[in-house]
Amino acid sequence: WNSNGVTILNSSQVRHPASIYLDASDTLYATDETRHVVWKFSKNDFNPTIVAGLLSVPGSNASQLLHPRDVDVDRNGNIYVTD
Repeated sequence: WNSNGVTILNSSQVRHPASIYLDASDTLYATDETRHVVWKFSKNDFNPTIVAGLLSVPGSNASQLLHPRDVDVDRNGNIYVTD
């Protein structure tokens, strides 16, 4: 992780972070209940990516989330989201 305190997401991007998960590779995952997504922050990377959900598009189909609350990742990289 960058020790200089660089902002990689600000309040205009993440509205309501509900939970975070840090895996064995120091990759950080964060759920955002209001934006309906799960963000992935790789170590030493300044460009987070959305790995689940569609930004600001709530729903109940296979590609959408509705207020994701928790995230977990297993040792094979499978992502589990409580929605």
